[in-house]
Amino acid sequence: DHVKENMRIYKEEIFGPELRLADYLTEKINYPDEAKRNELSAKVTATIEINQQGAVKKVMVNSPYKTFRDELENTIYAMPKFIPAQRGNEAISCKIVIEVNFDIRQKQQVSVSANENDMVYLFDHQNTKSEPITVSSTRLGWLACQELLPTTAPTAQVVLPNDEHTDFKLILKSKNAVVAAENYGSHAQFSSLPSGEKATLVGLKVIDGENYFFQQIIQLDRQHIVLPIWSKKRVVI
Repeated sequence: DHVKENMRIYKEEIFGPELRLADYLTEKINYPDEAKRNELSAKVTATIEINQQGAVKKVMVNSPYKTFRDELENTIYAMPKFIPAQRGNEAISCKIVIEVNFDIRQKQQVSVSANENDMVYLFDHQNTKSEPITVSSTRLGWLACQELLPTTAPTAQVVLPNDEHTDFKLILKSKNAVVAAENYGSHAQFSSLPSGEKATLVGLKVIDGENYFFQQIIQLDRQHIVLPIWSKKRVVI
């Protein structure tokens, strides 16, 4: 099904032109006083999850300093609503990753970059057990079906290097699930995975217009840091 890429922000109290996400955040994010006093600079990424009503549901910030993380979380959670992404005539949830450059040496000390067409779309289906699963679509055309995993069970995490030309999926055959990675700019991450399960990592990377593939089987246990070895040989699962 076609997913409508429509992620401009609107302010309910202003009857003016719609605002782009990067423009809005560049205007609203402040350089924290603590960071100024200590002359701190950093490039920070944040994954924003927006629900079907266009409201911010969850913010995951990757920052070396708590002061930048707090500033981003407070600003993003206080944002006005988005125009929700759509699948057919149905409003759906989605995720988008932004990068914020805090640089105290620059004239413009805060700059934000966000590709509003580079989103992960999330929508619910029913599996054969009549349980909800989450389906997502990403920039390289993957579809992912991720079962909701119990939060009380021991969990594992997988981290891989990442860039805008790369996409990863993790296959859990025992759960009949394909899990989408969370993208944090320079790395991709799979979180809250069932510890003790066997999983297959697969990846697709586009280099100079050519496709490269990656596949690796791992046993999930706490945290794995994986360095992919890419090949032109297609993955067979």
